[in-house]
Amino acid sequence: MIRLEDLSKSYVIGEVETDVLQHANLSIYRGNFVVILGPSGCGKTTLLNLIGGLDTPTTGNIYFDGQAVRFDDPHSLILYRRNHLGFIFQFYNLLPTLTALENVEIILDLVIRDTEEKRQRSLDYLRRLGMEDKAQKFPYQLSGGEQQRVAIARALVKNPSIVLADEPTGNLDEERHQEIMALLLTMSRQSHTTVVMVTHNVDVAELADRVVHITHGQII
Repeated sequence: MIRLEDLSKSYVIGEVETDVLQHANLSIYRGNFVVILGPSGCGKTTLLNLIGGLDTPTTGNIYFDGQAVRFDDPHSLILYRRNHLGFIFQFYNLLPTLTALENVEIILDLVIRDTEEKRQRSLDYLRRLGMEDKAQKFPYQLSGGEQQRVAIARALVKNPSIVLADEPTGNLDEERHQEIMALLLTMSRQSHTTVVMVTHNVDVAELADRVVHITHGQII
């Protein structure tokens, strides 16, 4: 489903070039629950952003269902992200002028035209995450853990083929952590959703179909 071929990413600051990811080769299959482990600064989030089309590789290619991801074609990237991917960002990225419900609904604007259907599906995912009673609250009225649950609902509401999650439970208590992990695992097992998760939590790795270790920008 996803294949990385000799993928590298480097940044140039002034006259200094820093290699963040080096010659990564990786295949991830439909419905797999994959955990990416490694120390801070090793390239985990960079790898996730490249798979998600949020960053451009310096060299190498990414293939989705056998087709190369076109990093040189902005419209193609938009369609790739919109039609196939759900993102759970480490820092929520909620729109501050929208309510929790509206932050989830907005993802469906280009997928579902019926307003009531959008609302009911969005409320359903907020309900699954224990956030139905906060649907009309704005982000500044929510705790960090509550904002994260809204962000997770936003990522899952369109039933993406792939969920890319960067420390998705880092701001949640143990009970909510277990609930989110159960939801992601259920999606992976029952809906054949591919989940690629960056985490420092080695306990999460025990639940994964595959664990990918990264150190110094290299998959080992």
